[in-house]
Amino acid sequence: MMNFILECIDFYENAIFEVEKMIIDKINEFEDEKSQDERKKVLSYLQNVLAKNCNLRKKDFDVLMNNILSDIQAKETDIKYQKVQIVEKVRIYLDEQKQSVKFLRMGLAGFSPESDLDELRQLSENFRKEYEQKAFQMLSQLRSFEGEYQVYRNKKNEIMCNLQQLLDKGKELQVKDLINIKEDQNVKKV
Repeated sequence: MMNFILECIDFYENAIFEVEKMIIDKINEFEDEKSQDERKKVLSYLQNVLAKNCNLRKKDFDVLMNNILSDIQAKETDIKYQKVQIVEKVRIYLDEQKQSVKFLRMGLAGFSPESDLDELRQLSENFRKEYEQKAFQMLSQLRSFEGEYQVYRNKKNEIMCNLQQLLDKGKELQVKDLINIKEDQNVKKV
């Protein structure tokens, strides 16, 4: 019986390490270096086309783009901050789980094969109750972050799609097209 319990603890301990790796990997997917490079490329092309078509100065282009991208850049900063916070909370939570396994192992060391099964169940139940609520809270925080990230990503993708459509206009592209994107954003906010 005791060997089975220790095997279960070993399994739980290994699961903690696997979950830690999966969560950290998933959170690291929220880095979007590829999309940042893509955004820079699109903005560079837009600037060149507008400079040729409309004699738009770089400074004026930067002001227009800042107006269009300011909301998404603010949200990006917020998402990066939240990511750092959530990674830290996950690490703390998983460190607590690792410590709890050690304490559980030490608690079981006092039991002998003849020990009362009710005492063993009580130890197991206390362990489960203590960490079940924490697990639920951590999962809730992860889901909340993921939801906010999805909203941010959808908004960013929409803006990039709009900018890409402007690029597709080529020589027909005008400054008013860029201004229309900002006006559309303002309408959607309301």
